Amino acid sequence: MFQGWRNLLFYSWPVAPAALARLLPPGLPVDRFQGSGWVSLVPFEMRDLHLRFLPPIPWANTFGEVNLRAYVRLRGEPAVYFFSIDAASWLGAVVARLVFHLPFFRAGIRLTEVAGEFRITSMRRTEGGSPSASLVASWRPRGPLRTPAAGSLEHFLLERYASFSPAPNGELYRGPLLHSDWQVQDADAELSVSSVITAAGLGPPEGAVSHFSPGVDTHVCPIQRVPAG
Repeated sequence: MFQGWRNLLFYSWPVAPAALARLLPPGLPVDRFQGSGWVSLVPFEMRDLHLRFLPPIPWANTFGEVNLRAYVRLRGEPAVYFFSIDAASWLGAVVARLVFHLPFFRAGIRLTEVAGEFRITSMRRTEGGSPSASLVASWRPRGPLRTPAAGSLEHFLLERYASFSPAPNGELYRGPLLHSDWQVQDADAELSVSSVITAAGLGPPEGAVSHFSPGVDTHVCPIQRVPAG
């Protein structure tokens, strides 16, 4: 699958590794930066979504998305684990759940840009007993674009080329990713409503840092079952 990720905010904060580990599937270790586990809230615009070798579907290929993710490392590989992915696309949510086993939820999302400031309003459409979750946020990039430097926090947060999700039998699926190089800026961000965070069992964010990226083009590869042990 091809995906264009655009105008991303990475709103990230440290979480005690033991507290974060309780929210992860068994056997999926927390990755640490300077001793802390980390979580990111990432709102952005998805563009040109389509399956490989097929053209984009005109009415379903561009939409707003909000993901909440933890940083994990399995067998030496840095990756992410998604607590939730809210998307303004019923087709994207169905494909992600059935094909990639990811926790997608349908949401009403409005994402706008005015004079260089981005604003998003997202409200999850509750179904199947899933908790209600909303986000109202704004962000404005500042400073020059740069490539994340090896060893930096932004490199830790962005340079991830796989995600893990639980399989029905308790094993894990690995979803490999290939994408172009990241460019990143500092950002000023404000969350007015953030129940999408507490719905995942996390406490309010403290000590958050914000980064902006204009985006990358991404190829999502077929998922792989991770052997036990």
